[in-house]
Amino acid sequence: MIGVQENSTHMIVTEIKELLQMLDDTHAVDLTRQDFELIEAALQTQEKILSVQSRAGGGAAQARLNDLKGLMRRLRRQTPTHHSAPCSWSQAARSLFS
Repeated sequence: MIGVQENSTHMIVTEIKELLQMLDDTHAVDLTRQDFELIEAALQTQEKILSVQSRAGGGAAQARLNDLKGLMRRLRRQTPTHHSAPCSWSQAARSLFS
């Protein structure tokens, strides 16, 4: 089962890298804040899976986890800001560690 998850994880990370490469080439994409939130939520789930796999001794999972974390940082920098809703304490604390 872990092998299937690793293949799925690898495919997702590869597809997202290709998407970011396209973004780098064209400098334009039509994504809403909700789209970014959905992508970020999916990547957070994938991060949890890779974290468990890497702790179980998966060197390849650790490498993909590092790639995924870098991707998530880039996405957060590109996410449109929304100033109307105040940030909760837990969100502020979490942002300090990401």
